Formats: sequence, C-alpha cells, structure tokens
Amino acid sequence: MSRIEFHIALKKIFELDSDILCLSDSIEIRYEISALSIIRSINAKYEIIGKNDKIRIDKNSVDISIFSSLNEFRRSKFSNLKKSIFIIEDNIVYSFIENKTYVNFSQSDSNLFTNLFAYNDFINFLKEQEKELDGTFHFIDSYNKDFRKIVLVSISEKGRLSINYPPEFPELDNNKNFGISLKRFKDCFEEKNTSLVRFLKTATINTVNNSNSENKLKFFFENIDSIVDKARINFEVYLNELSVDKIKSDYDNLKSKYFDGLSEILSKVSQKIIALPFSVSALLFAIEKVKDISTYFFILISIITAVSIFVSTLLKMHYNDISYIHKIFNSDYKALIENNFFFNYPEEKEMFEEIKYRIDNRVSMLKIIIESFFWLLNIFNIILIDLMLNNLNFKKDALLLISFFLITIITFARNNIIDSNEI
Repeated sequence: MSRIEFHIALKKIFELDSDILCLSDSIEIRYEISALSIIRSINAKYEIIGKNDKIRIDKNSVDISIFSSLNEFRRSKFSNLKKSIFIIEDNIVYSFIENKTYVNFSQSDSNLFTNLFAYNDFINFLKEQEKELDGTFHFIDSYNKDFRKIVLVSISEKGRLSINYPPEFPELDNNKNFGISLKRFKDCFEEKNTSLVRFLKTATINTVNNSNSENKLKFFFENIDSIVDKARINFEVYLNELSVDKIKSDYDNLKSKYFDGLSEILSKVSQKIIALPFSVSALLFAIEKVKDISTYFFILISIITAVSIFVSTLLKMHYNDISYIHKIFNSDYKALIENNFFFNYPEEKEMFEEIKYRIDNRVSMLKIIIESFFWLLNIFNIILIDLMLNNLNFKKDALLLISFFLITIITFARNNIIDSNEI
C-alpha cells in the first residue's frame, strides 16, 4: 500500500464514526466490520473494547502522525512528529508525504507544513544564537526553552525585548513560504562582517517592541523580511559612513535651505510685479497733468530710464541668486546621491529625487517670471517714453528709431542678465 493510499484508508476510518475519539496515543472508533477491515489492511495494532463496542487503534503502530484537527496538530510536539503526517478537519484531509503537501490527496501549493518546519527551525536557531559571536556580542542574551522565554538587549539603543511565547505552533499565512524568509534571516549570520548581526538585533528589538501582538515570537517570525530589510539598509548606511540621522538631516536641509532661499527671491520679485500697475498708473496720471510743460516730460523720461536701469539691475541680482542656489543645490544633491548606499538601495533615493524635481521646477518657474517681468517693465517704459515724446511733437520716424534703439539696448541687457548666468 502506497503512502497516499494509506492516508485515503485513514480518512475512510474517520468517516465511519462522527464521534471518533482521537487521543495522543490512540484512536477510538465505534466497532464496525468495515472499520476493522480497513484497520487490518494498514497493519495497525488494535484492540476491541467492551463487548464489541469500540475499536482502539494504536497510533504508534503506524509510521504516521495522525491528528483530528489543525489545532491538535499545532499543539503537538515537533520532536514527536513522524515523516508522514495526516490531519483531518471538517472532512478536509491535509497530508504531508515525502516532503510534499496534499489537500484531499491532491498535491497542493499550501505552505502549511513547510511553515511549521520553518517555525520550529526558527526557534532552534534562536537558541543557538545565545552563543558569543565575537567574544562579547550575543544576538540572544537569554533563552529559556523550558519556560519559553527569549530576551534581547541592546545597550547602544537602550532597548530590551522580552518574548514569552505559547507552546503551540501559531496559525500562519500558508500562502507565504516563510522558509524563504528564514533563510534570508539565517544568511545574515553568515556574513563576514558580524556588524550586520548587530544591526539585525537592533531592528528586531525596535520592530517587535513596536507591535501590539500578544504572540511576539509569531510577529517576529512573520516580519523577518521587514526586519532583515531594515537591518541591511542601516548596515549599508554604516558601511558608507553615513547615519540614518544624517540622511534625515540632509533631507530636511534640502527642503528648508533651498526652498527658503527660492521663496525669498520669489517674494521680492512678487513685490515688484505687484507695484508695476501702480507705478504705470502714477506715471500716466503725471503725464496727463504735465502734458503742457515739456521740461517735466524730460524729467519723467530721465526718472523712467533710471528706474528701469535700477530695477533691471535688481532683477539681475535675483537671477544671479537663483542660479547660485541651483548650482549649490546640484552640488549638494550630487554629493549625497552618489553615495554607494543609494546604488545598493535605489528605492531610498525617491524622496531626494522628488526634492530635486520640485526645486528644478521652482528654479525654472522663477527664471521665467523674472524674464517676463523684465520685458513687461521695459516695454511699458518704452510705451510711456514714446507717449511723452509724441506729446513733444516728435515725428513718427524718430519715435520708431528711438523705440528700436531702446529695444536693442533692452535685448542686450536681457542677454547680459540671463545668458551669462546659465548653468
């Protein structure tokens, strides 16, 4: 009889009696000839109880661990499990045969048994880590398997993790293979640089202590991947002579230092833009009042020209400031982002790339605003000058020539402001 046929036969026995009694060492079933025939076919030892009332089957006489529910299975001692396992619950049979999982005798992708073995291996592995790694360091500071208590202490982080866990195996997500996660965890202890294990211990203490789970060992086991990821990231930061605090500090500096500088320039330019309509209105009013006094026109033209030169000079200074801030920002960004830490963990660059994107956009927008304001200011001034010269009876050809001359000067000034500062 094959192993799978053996499990099918066991299910038939359980189907014959809805009140079957499954004890630690035996199974008691109502006496029936058909049941007796199946028991004999699997070569199990048995005895008849009473006057043919019950049949008691000796579990130890078969090379298989038999359970009448998943809860009973989880309460079992791993050391007592045999290579073949049979579990029946709600008429569903879970079988472990030759390292393969079956559900109702069909091979399944369920990780029910794989996770059980991984969890047991996890417990044993933690016990082994009570040993010293480099003469002074213990990953596990105290492990009492009899009282099911594990203690981890981190002096540097001033952290302590105390885990009391129940005797039964927890109910795990069997859609995930925790054996793979456990291997990642164990691989950390194979690294040549034992400092990784120190970071692993810190990540374990911080992660598990922050949980509200009653079964902290289960939470620890289920979150191995997250703990390993945190440890490896912090380890890479350490190898590249950075610290998590420094990265956060640099992140804050990038946000505040450069955004504040750009915002200050924007505020100054905005004030000039807001003042422009009032200035133009005041000049138009003044032109109307002094249109019969030619001397005042020349005075106003001189004032407009002086103000235009002065404001253009201020705009050039603002443009220089923007270019300088952008240049320093790019230098700081490059120095930070080229660290080896970000090559190993490129996803950690996302927040910095977002800052760069926003600052680049802010710089581009400010440059457009400054250039637009430069042209707007000077075009209005040319129109006002033409208006006053027209009142002084200048010919149209002269006005066009003067306007062309002024536009040429403005274009030259624009190129001097912008082209000489492009990065």
